[in-house]
Amino acid sequence: VTFLVNLGGRYQNHYFSCANKKCVEYQDVCNLVDDCGDGSDEAGCDNNFKCESSGKYVALSQMCDGRTDCSDLSDECNDQCGKQIIDGVWLKIASWSIGSLAILFNLLILIKNIQEVISRKTDSCMLLLDRLLITLISIGDLSVGIYLLAIFCC
Repeated sequence: VTFLVNLGGRYQNHYFSCANKKCVEYQDVCNLVDDCGDGSDEAGCDNNFKCESSGKYVALSQMCDGRTDCSDLSDECNDQCGKQIIDGVWLKIASWSIGSLAILFNLLILIKNIQEVISRKTDSCMLLLDRLLITLISIGDLSVGIYLLAIFCC
């Protein structure tokens, strides 16, 4: 289907037909906004980059600029940028191993401490504070483990 508009005796097509059969004006094509709802108005454009996990469109000038525009770091940590957060096979293996172990062991510690606090095995105030401190440290270490696994992919 073609939509033509009569402009002073000349007919011109001012609409882009989306893959989902929706129509948008050509001025809304390649504008870094998914106006179609299916991304077809941004697909094939040479002025943008699509974030891997969120599907957000980012201007090419914002790619590899040292500022994170995609929540998954795909605009900064990719083949085009030529840099990786963790470079080298052994560092990646170490990052994955340490991150996995940190998550596993700290989850076990958290579960144990929460069970002890709930079951009231901590009669004294000092013992309760000790358990709470260990729980806070475990949460911090768990966060580091999650971070190590998150940067492992890059």
